[in-house]
Amino acid sequence: MSRFAVVLLAATLVGGLAATAPAQDTIPPGTTITAQNWQKYKNFMSVTFQSMWTSNNPTTQVPPGARVEVGPTRSYNIGHWYWDATERYSKQVQLAKAADGGYTMRGYVAGQPFPNITTSDPLAGYKLMYDTYFQYEPAVVVYNRAQVYDVDRYQNVTFLRALIIGYTLMHIVDPGYPMQVPQANGFYLAHTAEQLEPEQIKYLTALNFTWSDPERFPESYVFVPSLRRTLRLSSNSRCAPFQGQDFDNDDETPVPLPPTWFQAKFLGLHKMLMFVFRNDRASQDASTKRSSYYPPALNLVPKPEVLGPWQVRDLYALQLQRLPQWDRGYCHANRISYLDKETASTAGYDTWDQNNKFWRGMVPFPMPLKKPDGGVFMTGQVWAHDNPDFQNDHQSLLLPPAEGADAVWVNQDTPGKFVNYERYATPAGLQQVLQ
Repeated sequence: MSRFAVVLLAATLVGGLAATAPAQDTIPPGTTITAQNWQKYKNFMSVTFQSMWTSNNPTTQVPPGARVEVGPTRSYNIGHWYWDATERYSKQVQLAKAADGGYTMRGYVAGQPFPNITTSDPLAGYKLMYDTYFQYEPAVVVYNRAQVYDVDRYQNVTFLRALIIGYTLMHIVDPGYPMQVPQANGFYLAHTAEQLEPEQIKYLTALNFTWSDPERFPESYVFVPSLRRTLRLSSNSRCAPFQGQDFDNDDETPVPLPPTWFQAKFLGLHKMLMFVFRNDRASQDASTKRSSYYPPALNLVPKPEVLGPWQVRDLYALQLQRLPQWDRGYCHANRISYLDKETASTAGYDTWDQNNKFWRGMVPFPMPLKKPDGGVFMTGQVWAHDNPDFQNDHQSLLLPPAEGADAVWVNQDTPGKFVNYERYATPAGLQQVLQ
């Protein structure tokens, strides 16, 4: 299948991403979507969510009898600091041709690099790519004992718990933090995932870095407890499954890395269905329990009577493909990423395999976590989500810690033991995992 055909396929599947506008502009609050009428609303769904409705395997399908109830669209204030930095610095940001063949960025300091994306701009795709790359991230976010479920095609379930820590090291906008921490060393982000349960994989730890300079290839490390060694992963590890999950290292990042290796196409701003938890203690606690989702709960479809309604939100859609000189042997021929316009946060993705056959994706269920500065952090990437693999009938599910908000912290609320850059944001720190 040609790349042109893939573009048409993606536009057709996503519906509203095609040049033709959807038959209706939005979904009225009070609408109930079921297996009998979902196609009427498919223009408001990602490719992954559409594929869950059409799947005939219990591991990847929307559970029989599930209802998606649509409520009013709500507004979430992430704090004015990110947008103040956008207003102050975005005027000096420019795209420039990169040696790798794509586009890099010059003059970035903080905030959103390109706040005004228009379809008439031939470089809109690359600008949105960097808006996604530098989307809002808090200075510190920690999830202690996050719950992970891996489900195979026979509905066998493997349960894991992990410590997940994210540091923003440069371009920080949150009050009370320097714009760059001393330990940054040119890295923009550092993400650590340490396995805590079960015993046979305990202490297996991944550490991923994203550079501030988008032309530099990312660095990934893994601590292997059986070897008592830290290994640096090769460039081919971008396609390696992340700790055995149904996603890879490039899926773990807002855009695949390095961005200068990709061509980017802006697919527009569209109204799309998204589930957002209510930001209260009862909703946080309920979100941690599989009983709050439709049985057999091999994927996460929230019960509206427990967790509330879905929303129709404004999402940017971005298509990414590796440049021809870099695509040999790469796992994805095509990827569509979504970015929530209001909160500047990842809102899922869809991916196609090397043969341009639709493969897998992510449907996020974000929680607007309260921050000490009064704003919220819209986290879907690591609060709760579905990661269905439709070719292998696999599924990876993420739920927040069973302890709920008592085991999730943002910025100054984080216990001091987890604010340790040397321990959690350096390869040398991985050698302390067993201590």
